[in-house]
Amino acid sequence: MSDEIYPREPPEPVSRGMRFPRGIGTLRYLFLLLLLAAGCDEGPTKPPPTLEVVLTGRLERGAEVGVELRANGVALPTQHVTWTVEPAEAAQIAGET
Repeated sequence: MSDEIYPREPPEPVSRGMRFPRGIGTLRYLFLLLLLAAGCDEGPTKPPPTLEVVLTGRLERGAEVGVELRANGVALPTQHVTWTVEPAEAAQIAGET
């Protein structure tokens, strides 16, 4: 009989470096790395401006109203905005368009 009461401790694992998964997992892993690398080339982006349509006047049949487009609270110049109405018979656009 052996003089050992307790079993021996297992040997320490040997590091073999980073292992890649095999098969389809490899393609997914490499695709994920590619996406991460592509997303890291630029710094944070600014959020798009908050756009709002501002109406002045009262919306009634036959009444005239003013329509203005604002980005972050600042009115955009009329030459940079195109307004359309659908159906076309529903309204007329007059003034600076």
